[in-house]
Amino acid sequence: AKQEFETVARNNPPPAAKATLEAYLKRIVAIQEEANRPYRFFIEYSFGRDSNINFSSSSPEISIPVFGGVVFTLDPSNVATARNVNQLTGGVEYDKKIAPDFGITANYAYRYRDNWNSSSFDSANQDLSAGFYRGLPTNRVSLSIEGGRSHLDSTLNRTSSGLSADWKYALGPRNQITTFAKKGRTRFVGDLKINDFEIGRAHV
Repeated sequence: AKQEFETVARNNPPPAAKATLEAYLKRIVAIQEEANRPYRFFIEYSFGRDSNINFSSSSPEISIPVFGGVVFTLDPSNVATARNVNQLTGGVEYDKKIAPDFGITANYAYRYRDNWNSSSFDSANQDLSAGFYRGLPTNRVSLSIEGGRSHLDSTLNRTSSGLSADWKYALGPRNQITTFAKKGRTRFVGDLKINDFEIGRAHV
């Protein structure tokens, strides 16, 4: 399209047509420059209300059968609490094509959640991934490593790491085969280590 517009512009079109051609050419150049820019940034702010910020029971008392059905009174911090919440998310994405069929990628995201008047449940999460892809968009293999850190009330709560791979193959303009595999683990800090877990999944 750019070449066609340039050809028409060289043939001295009427002023109105020339102005339209120049506008299209400027837009095409802007799109090309944006496509060649390896960095992209994003930021998002949200506000709302959460009816249970601490994922707890709504009842202040529980009965435990192993103790003969004795009723225990929960600490107020372990009872469902509703609060207004603010959340701020931001990050940067990097995608650099080294060759027509090879490129590298990296992503970093930060998410902070503030619960009004309940700072003990405020959370901050960081996620990072980096990898590479090989092949054209119609037949491409991607591999990446991932990592993350989660803080609760400004204290490190857990870390995560993983490895993922996928293969995409286009059968035609409307159909595609995709395979995906992921292996990861999450490690908690201190007394919460009992909650450590690992995941592994694959799908086609």
